[in-house]
Amino acid sequence: MDDCYARGVIKGITEHQFGPNQNLTRGMLVTMLYRYAGSPEMTGETSFSDVREGRYFYQAVVWAEENQIANGYPDGTFQPNQNITREQMVTMLFRYVQSQDGDNGLRDDLAAFEDRDKVSNFAKAPMEWAVANRVVNGMTATTLAPKGQATRAQTATVLYRTLANL
Repeated sequence: MDDCYARGVIKGITEHQFGPNQNLTRGMLVTMLYRYAGSPEMTGETSFSDVREGRYFYQAVVWAEENQIANGYPDGTFQPNQNITREQMVTMLFRYVQSQDGDNGLRDDLAAFEDRDKVSNFAKAPMEWAVANRVVNGMTATTLAPKGQATRAQTATVLYRTLANL
């Protein structure tokens, strides 16, 4: 977590509070990835009806949409303030790695995890990648908790492990 903070990838929720146990939102995660990518200047607009210019995550959402790192919902929204699940977090990280040509092709069949059938179809390959590359170890030795909420501390750890391999 300290490394991500030192790089400016993750910032506090206030000037004096980091909030490691606070749930992470979709807007927060795309902002972290955008910062890691160097915060490139974005001139386009987002197609998501609920992402307005001027919000802290606006440029990050435009970037994530343009680079196919984050998808929205069928109703045309992004839902930036919605808490992100562990499988959504892993999926966005996996897409970022792919966008950087960093996917080494390693996969794990998730057989060691009794809740592997709870992983959504969209997140199956990303979760297999994350386990194989030791980006995600599971909540316990036998559970992934794919639908569980991702905290800021968990995300910083997973982000660090992911980016260390790029």
